[in-house]
Amino acid sequence: MKDKKQIIITTLFCLLPSAAGFLLWNRLPEQVPVHYGFDGQPDGYSSRITAVLMLPVLMAAVNLFVHFMLSLDPSSRDGGNERIIRAAGWLVPLISLFSELMILLPSLGVNVSPSSVLSAEAGTIFALAGRYLPDTAVSRTVGFRLPWTLNSAENWKRTHILAGKIWTLAGLFLLIAALTDHNVSALTVSAVIFAAAAVPSLYSYYLYRKGC
Repeated sequence: MKDKKQIIITTLFCLLPSAAGFLLWNRLPEQVPVHYGFDGQPDGYSSRITAVLMLPVLMAAVNLFVHFMLSLDPSSRDGGNERIIRAAGWLVPLISLFSELMILLPSLGVNVSPSSVLSAEAGTIFALAGRYLPDTAVSRTVGFRLPWTLNSAENWKRTHILAGKIWTLAGLFLLIAALTDHNVSALTVSAVIFAAAAVPSLYSYYLYRKGC
């Protein structure tokens, strides 16, 4: 693994919500809601220890695996995708933080909807990724890794330029929605995520059919 410092920092960041959970232990209910339906109502519960520990520890393990896989990408060694790969190394810690907030905050009586936290989480990730996508070199680890993008540098470049714009706009939309609409629906968040993934994919296929 290339950047041991980032690996250590991001792994500790994954575990940070557990530390917060233990500090707030006495304020948490015995049964903590850990899953919510599309209506925003809890439909799954677990014990305090499971709610505080399980997800962050799992995310820490996933983070180590992601960094290992990223380190195998040749473009991370020759510097072609160094910046986006370093940014991708923060993906799992961000998911860990926002997901645990979605569990802990409602249990502490904080008036926040899980879908709003989900919107903020997705918005942060999309806005961050949108910043780096246009400069991404062909890679089998990051980016839109489709058969026609991997086989055409021009297709890859044009697809990721468009994706960068769409993902930035999607990220800003989701962040604004999280900040201004307490009841932003999970369906809306899912639709934005789907569109942000589908439009560049369809565009890259269109380019492929046009011979690019």
